[in-house]
Amino acid sequence: MTRGAVTLDAGQRECFLECRAGKNLGVFGSAGCGKSVLLRAVIGDATTRYGPAAVGVRSWNGSAVDLIGGVTMDSPFSCGIFLGTP
Repeated sequence: MTRGAVTLDAGQRECFLECRAGKNLGVFGSAGCGKSVLLRAVIGDATTRYGPAAVGVRSWNGSAVDLIGGVTMDSPFSCGIFLGTP
């Protein structure tokens, strides 16, 4: 299955179709397994279907945010983990 310039493998395609059917997903795997490819396809599809104002993209860490074009979970609240003394 190809979404724009993205080609999804069988497992990614199954997850994409489950998401498109309205099911919730958890996307887990090791580095380089294609999580971000899948998420970009899901985000692109949702943006096309519902418009960019209707799609919020969040991730727990900054490196994932950079890959999928979102913001971290804590950024709207201006909080995070800070090193300090007790």
